[in-house]
Amino acid sequence: MLVEEVEHWWRGAYQMLVARGVTVDWDCFRMVFMEKYFPESVRHAKEAEFMWLHQGGLSVSEYAMRFEHLAHFYSQAISEAWKCKKFAEGLKYELKKVVVLMAITEFPILVEKAKIVERLEGGNRVIRAAEGPAGSKRGSESQRKPYDRPQPSKGVLRCYRCGGSHLIRDCPHTESRCFRCQQMGHVSFNCPTRSRPERSTQRSDAHRADTQRSSVQRTETQRGDRPTTAGRVFALTGAEASTSSDLMKGKGKAAGKDVMLLFDSGASHSFISYACVAMLGVFVCDLGLRLLVSTPASALVVASELCVGCPIVVNEKKYKVNLICLPLVDIDIILGMNWLSANRILIDCANRRLIFPQEEDELLISASQAESWLRDG
Repeated sequence: MLVEEVEHWWRGAYQMLVARGVTVDWDCFRMVFMEKYFPESVRHAKEAEFMWLHQGGLSVSEYAMRFEHLAHFYSQAISEAWKCKKFAEGLKYELKKVVVLMAITEFPILVEKAKIVERLEGGNRVIRAAEGPAGSKRGSESQRKPYDRPQPSKGVLRCYRCGGSHLIRDCPHTESRCFRCQQMGHVSFNCPTRSRPERSTQRSDAHRADTQRSSVQRTETQRGDRPTTAGRVFALTGAEASTSSDLMKGKGKAAGKDVMLLFDSGASHSFISYACVAMLGVFVCDLGLRLLVSTPASALVVASELCVGCPIVVNEKKYKVNLICLPLVDIDIILGMNWLSANRILIDCANRRLIFPQEEDELLISASQAESWLRDG
């Protein structure tokens, strides 16, 4: 059963398929669904990730789970013996040198043996740490000097949040310091002492602000002290957006100014570029959590700021949209599935146009709304 945004997408896709005279059966649905939510480029990326997979810092259990998940995307037939060999080759050296000699050809047994070796190696490390380095003598402590001069530390500690002489993980402040006016509670990007620049300089200031925000986002990710949720968007740049036929570009107005809009039914939220925020001069507040935004072509991007109720005009209709700030390039605003679904707007990819609901359709209400109104009298 399809729910929420997928149901909304399939309703629109089904209407367009029927209009073209296509017979809609299970094979047709599966092909359209895979093209929409799991394109071939993503499958190839998963297959490449499987071929290069190594244990690294993962435990054997985590490595085995990741291995089996990615193995589903390998395009060739996999025998049990080959699977065991591939898994063993990716283990850490201290585990691989023991497991490979066992010549196990059954995958579940191989994983269990690797877990046992991992536990034994962990116990050996604890014993070696307690006994000290090999070859050391108990009497060596009496040969030490009664006082060893501590070595001076190299460099000076500097907190990248407040500028103090401590690590950021020990910083007592929860807000960032502005490097422009040295006050807490905001960053130089939206500093109140900054005079409003011309449009040409706003873009360069926004670029510098993007760089500062990226460093703040990396440190906040390391802290891990805020709730985290996931999001997705197809493209962060105009070049990436031009590679997909499922996306639609258009012009509109935001806060009374002309902007470039991207309509993306694959985006979980709606977004605005930092450069556009600077151009419009709209207020930005804290999102209250860390949103990890993923794209098929780029790495994860951390978003933590929100533009609340930004006034947008599309097709001569006015909307108030909550926009999450992202470092977009050549794109001002992305209107995602949350906006499309809430306003019951469909994307006709074949004709490159938006389908807006008719006036009579706007009077329809959902079953949950009807139950709520009846309950309230």
